[in-house]
Amino acid sequence: MSRNFTVVKNKIKARLKTETRIYNEEILNRWASVNLILHYSDCWRLLVIRRALNPNDPWSGHYAFPGGRVELGEEHIAAALRETKEEVGLELAEADCLGWFLAFQLKQAQKPINLGITA
Repeated sequence: MSRNFTVVKNKIKARLKTETRIYNEEILNRWASVNLILHYSDCWRLLVIRRALNPNDPWSGHYAFPGGRVELGEEHIAAALRETKEEVGLELAEADCLGWFLAFQLKQAQKPINLGITA
């Protein structure tokens, strides 16, 4: 199984080398960063969380990947790792990261807002 896992991990890493960036830097001034956490035991699993219910949060109750706001001066990877530890208690290292695959700007009512997400 470890050889198969290495093959799959290397295939994922190779595909992550081509990032997609979908955003308008002119209005984008806040970032959030998330982790897509894969685990294999008897089958592949993807970790998701359910966001807390909050009437002031437009994404209240949604399912999401662990992550959150990138603080001023913080690298995106550091934010994703910090937020994952805070939200689910899972401590990951930058070496565990296979790569980045997406950076996009959020929309509300079909209009871009000033918040982007990296994964």
